[in-house]
Amino acid sequence: MPETVHVQDPLIDFAPPCQTTPFDIIRQIKNDLERLLDRMHTEVLFAIRILRLCKAIQRVCHLDENAVLGTLFLEHTGRYSVNHPVNTALICELVSKTLGFPLPKRFSLLAASLTMNISMVSLQDTLFFQKEPLTPSQKEEIYRHPEKGVEKLRRYGVKDKIWLDAVHQHHKFLDGSGYPEDVQIHAIADAARILSIADIFCAKISNRGYRLGLLPNTGLRELFLVERNQHVDLEMVTQLIKVVGIYPPGTLVRLINGELAVVTHRGEKAHQPLVQVVASPKGIPLTEPVLRDCSFKKYGVKETLSSTSLKSKINPYRLWGYEK
Repeated sequence: MPETVHVQDPLIDFAPPCQTTPFDIIRQIKNDLERLLDRMHTEVLFAIRILRLCKAIQRVCHLDENAVLGTLFLEHTGRYSVNHPVNTALICELVSKTLGFPLPKRFSLLAASLTMNISMVSLQDTLFFQKEPLTPSQKEEIYRHPEKGVEKLRRYGVKDKIWLDAVHQHHKFLDGSGYPEDVQIHAIADAARILSIADIFCAKISNRGYRLGLLPNTGLRELFLVERNQHVDLEMVTQLIKVVGIYPPGTLVRLINGELAVVTHRGEKAHQPLVQVVASPKGIPLTEPVLRDCSFKKYGVKETLSSTSLKSKINPYRLWGYEK
């Protein structure tokens, strides 16, 4: 039987990842999570290894928030069942930190983010490519996955209430909709509310096998206008928008002068980020990116674009200054 796991467990201490850039650290986190999910039925230290990944997530968010956000919109390879929980955890860390959540509580929230769907990993990968409507059995698996996820975590020795409640409640909404049905609205934990928002947002902006994800600003607008007050906590949605920005790092934009650029840093004003120009107005890739400050009128953002609009591959190491 696995030992009882708490977020303060000394076994969770570990050496920092061998990688040094945010992009490599996040890639390592995803690789480690993928291996862990593939062997979770035989991994007796599953929960402790999840908590080690949580520490790595907190460290990378502390290292460079802008580059971390950039990975959400620029990195599209790999399994959805791995990318989605990691991206959700990154958003949860940044939002909960700005809301003043203490470190242990944020740690529990990250653990919930990484394990919210552990009872339906295979189904998630199937649905990534599925264009047809859900089958009755798929609907039932989705409906039951919060409860079954909690059951799995308890078998792995997890006793942390914040972690378990967030997994159990992350599909229950403030208007009473969602599931499980036995969760009362007044009992929905704040950690579950943040997880719900991050989960919805990351799902909206993620590519699927059959369609592209929404542009970041479109995803934020939908979350704010459609979901607010009906489903999710308005204060937390507002905080998410403040953290991510109207033009999040990693967003491809066209400037007023016609240049194509990638947002690399949030500006002092939400609509005036710092960008790196990567292509001319005619779409010809530049050999070296050029920094632009969108607070200057001629470099203002005209529109956001899909990353598929570029003729060349984006090098995040160069854009964020991590290229040796």
